[in-house]
This record gives sequence, structure tokens and C-alpha cells, in this order.
Amino acid sequence: MGVPDIKYGDSVCYIQHVDTCLWLTYQTVDAKCARIGVVQRKAIMHHEGHMDDGLTLSRSQHEESRTARVIRSTVFLFNLFISGLDSLRKKGRSSVLDLPIDSVSLSLQDLIGYFQPPGDHLEHEEKQNRLRALKNQQNLFQEE
Repeated sequence: MGVPDIKYGDSVCYIQHVDTCLWLTYQTVDAKCARIGVVQRKAIMHHEGHMDDGLTLSRSQHEESRTARVIRSTVFLFNLFISGLDSLRKKGRSSVLDLPIDSVSLSLQDLIGYFQPPGDHLEHEEKQNRLRALKNQQNLFQEE
């Protein structure tokens, strides 16, 4: 068959862990949950792979990659904060909410830089392009 070649957007890839031989797949969704609304599928490692577990790889631009990293880290910290609040509510006021303060601080700095408007030193056209990109970033972040 020749040398394997992965072409972005054209190749379907299946992921198998080298040491355990487990396949990346999705956990099945409960039928009751599916009727309620949109359900996110959870990725798991399983001993059986399925034909519909294929991934199509694509290359992202620098800004899209940065956006994904900011969103992922913010969502992680937000979920950690919400679960901490839930545990405080269940256990009472004597519990302590343990958040990684360094990560929260770095994430806030990333968000400030991410949503910073373009400087006044730019030419009008470049400034308009950056404002348009900033609006798109804000919309994407809001969607997530």
C-alpha cells in the first residue's frame, strides 16, 4: 500500500494507545438525556474501536489555536470553581474552596490580553481589521 500519508482534511484517523491497545471512542449517551437537549459526548478509552470513531485532522491558524487554548483553560477553571461551590453548598460553610490561584491569575492575564483592543498607534485599516478580529473572538468565546 505504500508509505502512510496523513493529509489534513482528507484522512480519517483512528487513535489507539500504544501501551494499553485501547481505542479512543465516545461514551454512549443515555436516551433520557438525549431527549432533554443537546448532549456533549464524553471521550473515553475502550477495548473496542468503532468505524464511526474516526477523526478528521485539520490545521488551524495561530489565532484559532490561541482561541482554543484560552477557551479550554477558562472552561476548566470555571468548571472547577462551579464544582467547588457545589461542594461548599453540600458540606456547609466549614469547607474550603481550593482553587489553583496561580492558574486563575495566569488565566485572567491571558483573557485580558486576549480581549485587549488594538492600540491607537496602528493605521486605520489595520486597526479596523483587528477590531473585526476582536469581535469575532468575543463572539466565539461567548458561544463556548
